[in-house]
Amino acid sequence: MKILRTSLWLLLVLSVVAQADAHQVDQAEAYFRSAQDYAEAEEPVAGLEMARRAVELEPDNPDYLEAQGNLAGWLGQGQLAIESFERALELSPQRTWLLLSLGLQKAWAGQLDQGADLVRQFLETHPERIDAMLHLVDFEIWRGNYAGALRVLDDYRELAGEDRAYLGKRARILAWLGRRDAAMEILDALLAEEPDNPDLHYSRTLALRDTRPEPALESLAVVEREVPGASDTIDLARSTRLPLRSRVFLELDAFRDSDSIRTRSATLGASHHFSPLTRVDGALQRRRWEADPGSGLEPEDGSDSIDNTRYRLGLGHRLGPDGSVELHLGQNDIERVDRSWFYGVGARWRVSDEFALGLAHDKDLFAISPRTVFNRLERRATRADLDWRPGLSHHVNLTASYQGISDDNSRRALAAAYRYDWIRSQNWNVDLSAAGGWVSFQDNPNTGYYAPSRYRFAGVGFLAYWKISDDDGIGLNYGIGLQKDETFGSAKVFHDVTVDAVFGIFRDWMLRLSAGYSDRQNQAGGFDARVGSIRLERRF
Repeated sequence: MKILRTSLWLLLVLSVVAQADAHQVDQAEAYFRSAQDYAEAEEPVAGLEMARRAVELEPDNPDYLEAQGNLAGWLGQGQLAIESFERALELSPQRTWLLLSLGLQKAWAGQLDQGADLVRQFLETHPERIDAMLHLVDFEIWRGNYAGALRVLDDYRELAGEDRAYLGKRARILAWLGRRDAAMEILDALLAEEPDNPDLHYSRTLALRDTRPEPALESLAVVEREVPGASDTIDLARSTRLPLRSRVFLELDAFRDSDSIRTRSATLGASHHFSPLTRVDGALQRRRWEADPGSGLEPEDGSDSIDNTRYRLGLGHRLGPDGSVELHLGQNDIERVDRSWFYGVGARWRVSDEFALGLAHDKDLFAISPRTVFNRLERRATRADLDWRPGLSHHVNLTASYQGISDDNSRRALAAAYRYDWIRSQNWNVDLSAAGGWVSFQDNPNTGYYAPSRYRFAGVGFLAYWKISDDDGIGLNYGIGLQKDETFGSAKVFHDVTVDAVFGIFRDWMLRLSAGYSDRQNQAGGFDARVGSIRLERRF
């Protein structure tokens, strides 16, 4: 009898528990249905509360988690949405459609790399979803991966054709890439139909701001009027107006190489824009040159140092949409020697989206060592360069220069550099590079500088930039290669390393810290060169 009574008691308890569980399940399902009803009635606040209650009762139900994630995302509660979608996918991996929802929330929460990867995974199983392709294009643009964005956009075109969405995104990407003419060809046609469209004017601002600042500011005004206070609007305004802001700066730098040439300088400068097209700038610099006695690089009066004070005034002006000129004039005040004037003129012409040409000529001190400064050696230099963009991720620069030096010597040089945009992610940009050059002096007069008759170098390297934030970043530039002149028995390895840290790229105050090392033969003849600088700038 005792056993029977115990058994009956257990059955009663189990029955009560089962009824409670069933009631809980029924209650959770009721909450879930209510959440759906509120969502359909466009009442997301009440809907999210119902979804929360359903999840509290049934925390491992993927339907309830998905509903909670959708409503949380609707209300801008990104973290709750992310947690809900992640748990739902963990419980029900076959819900591949949630990869898109999770990817969007991740990207909007600032996790761009993860967001882009999730959307790509979604497209592997849902290749027909052109809306997801457009989201992925946006994420690649935000990461600065413009070539990748264009590849996704090409896939979109295969499915949807060249519709307005395609054309608008393509114009935006081309504008970011500096392909002004190609971008404006699209934008002019689209703006003819929608003259006040802020997205189109956003792209027009990007396309024109580097070469045609006045119409770029007009488009920026439309964006600020139509979408005031938005983060994208604020970022566009900051970056567009930055080059046009007046500024003052103080820069300190120091240099030393294996020949014990040492320099220290302080520069105080300022620039002011009279208009978006015209800029005036000026600077005052004090530089001390030092070299060990007996090195052949010290001043010839028996001292080991000499000071030079420079006064400089410059003017820059844009000539139409494709040309610009720069002029500068100044004076060197050399301690214990004399004063000398220097000047320079330069012009740049943007030939097309792919090509730009530059030509410059200047006269100045041939300031290589304390001896060349003391002897007031001067040079007249002419330089031509070509920038070529053969592809979306490829950059080529070719340079040729000639210098006539006042000791009846001359210097000729050729250089070529290549850079490839390799990695573009949320926090990192990495470029690969290659460079080579040739330098030849007519004579070696032994007047305080290195004058090889045939110096050559070639090397490869990379540039890595860590994006701490939109305003702050640290860059590392490294190169390695071979160098040789007529005195080397064989080529020697060289290394170049530069580290730059910038804080306040778009803010009123900007601080730049730089340090570098090179064991490449320099113009004084020494190796193991070390350089460092600090620049503090105030924008107005």
